[in-house]
Amino acid sequence: MLALSRPPPSLSLSLSGRREEGSGGDGGRRYISRRQRRRRNERINKTAGLFGAIIGAVVLYKFVSDVLETTEAEKDEKERVLVLGSGFGALGFVGSLDPKRYDIHVISPRGYFLYTPLLSESIVGGVQIESIVEPIRSFEARTKSKFDFAEARCVSIDPKENKITCRPATLGYEGPTFDLDYDHLVIAVGARNDTFDVKGVKENVNFLDSLNDARRIRNRVLDAFETASLPGAEEEEKKRVLHFVVVGGGPVARTAAAHLSDYVEEMVKEDFPELSSFAKVSLIPYNDHIHNFYDHTISDYFRKETKRSFIDKLSGNITAVDSQSFSFQSSESDEISTIPYGTMLWTTGKAPHPFIKEVQKTMPSQSNVNAILVDQSLRVKGTKNIWAVGDCATITQGDLLKKWEQIFAESDVNNDGVIDQEEFHQLCLEMGKKYPALLEVADRSKEWFAKADVDSDGTLDVEEFQVIMEQLDDELTRYPTTAGVAVQQGQFLAQLFNDDTQNEEERDSFRYKHIGGYEYVGAEDGLVERGSNGGAIVTGWGAWWMWSNVYYSNLVGIPMRLRVGFSSWFTKVFGREVTRY
Repeated sequence: MLALSRPPPSLSLSLSGRREEGSGGDGGRRYISRRQRRRRNERINKTAGLFGAIIGAVVLYKFVSDVLETTEAEKDEKERVLVLGSGFGALGFVGSLDPKRYDIHVISPRGYFLYTPLLSESIVGGVQIESIVEPIRSFEARTKSKFDFAEARCVSIDPKENKITCRPATLGYEGPTFDLDYDHLVIAVGARNDTFDVKGVKENVNFLDSLNDARRIRNRVLDAFETASLPGAEEEEKKRVLHFVVVGGGPVARTAAAHLSDYVEEMVKEDFPELSSFAKVSLIPYNDHIHNFYDHTISDYFRKETKRSFIDKLSGNITAVDSQSFSFQSSESDEISTIPYGTMLWTTGKAPHPFIKEVQKTMPSQSNVNAILVDQSLRVKGTKNIWAVGDCATITQGDLLKKWEQIFAESDVNNDGVIDQEEFHQLCLEMGKKYPALLEVADRSKEWFAKADVDSDGTLDVEEFQVIMEQLDDELTRYPTTAGVAVQQGQFLAQLFNDDTQNEEERDSFRYKHIGGYEYVGAEDGLVERGSNGGAIVTGWGAWWMWSNVYYSNLVGIPMRLRVGFSSWFTKVFGREVTRY
């Protein structure tokens, strides 16, 4: 019988696999199917990928650790600067400060920048409210500034330990307080509206400081027209709800009254013609001079422009406010009348931020009742490494005290050794060119004069004049509380920090450059005051166009400029888009 043997390898065929060297018992070759081979390759690939991932993770960890160690080392070498606030002064400082030299931290309960000059326009749909804000973190991303941000509120400062205590300000989170150390502290928390301790103001009026304020006022204005148009509404109730009152003599008050007047006029013409005889806007400046910080020529122009069908100027003081009426004492008589109203917007002078009051208690050298005192380089008096910019700060009026004898001699025009009331008034007007806050004293010169005239002889002698100079130093702020001042102060302080050549004794002094002011007076009109003396005034549509462009050029970034520009264009073409939400 013939024995069958295995065919030679070269003749071996398989339809389901391929031949491969093996380690079988016969020492020959074995067959592996395609499926088995594919599974083996997958296991090899997974194992190689796992080892590659482990090696990559180790390398990445080493790299990131080195970077973080380097970053932390660099931060330790830098001086730490804490900035309190997120407004014009704070961002003017942060945007100009060299991040390569300083470890910068911004602390604010408001996580966005608000372009406040356009707030009054947003309440009537001239621009959309959302278009005039920019998140703080977006500001960092699109600028060269690098800083850490904490949404928190500073509650106390320890100047001896160079430490602040903060409380979280995020919604729905009431975490514990935390401390932050600093080498330099910059305070830019702004100010609050002054209620003058009038009864009922805090409970019943509307302020204009935030996005929520703008939304609230917008909703009240819309509700007023809808309420007055309901069937069965009585005439007295229509007059009340459609009476919009703006209190204040500053630029914000005047601009808000003008925008409200434009809006009311449009509403009664287009949607509510039957309410034209009921709607009214009243402007109540707290002083006779309608603007505290600008030339009297501008005030005269305002008085002419306020004689419009929907705006009424009332001269006097508010003594009390409730939910539907206010008590008013006219400047022409001592009688107090009760005036009904629907919406009241309170935009008077600035009062110190509550935080500033607490800071001043810890610093005996702080004597000003309206703001924290700083020297010419914006350093807080009585400290070495605390600085302040914007509405919360004022540069000491030391020049008035140093030169009071010279000022007295120059004011005594007839050289009789005393200053009468007319001479004092002219002094305030003249000195107001250098110290704008003195224009406010000029508006109330009779009141200030009577306060200083202790012997009531109708004149101020040398001693009485010195007393009034001291009072001015304690109660007035040197510059107007405007965005322009805050930005210039922030940029100046950043340049001071960036300059290595200056020493403690020879620091630069802040110099405010007044480039002029713009006020909207309604119907796309406006006026421009140019220069520090207010000598040149441009009015009409050209003024509105000029300062609209200035507003856009000063908006924080290109995204905000585009949003505001498109919003304004949309309003011009399609009308105001005002809805309640």
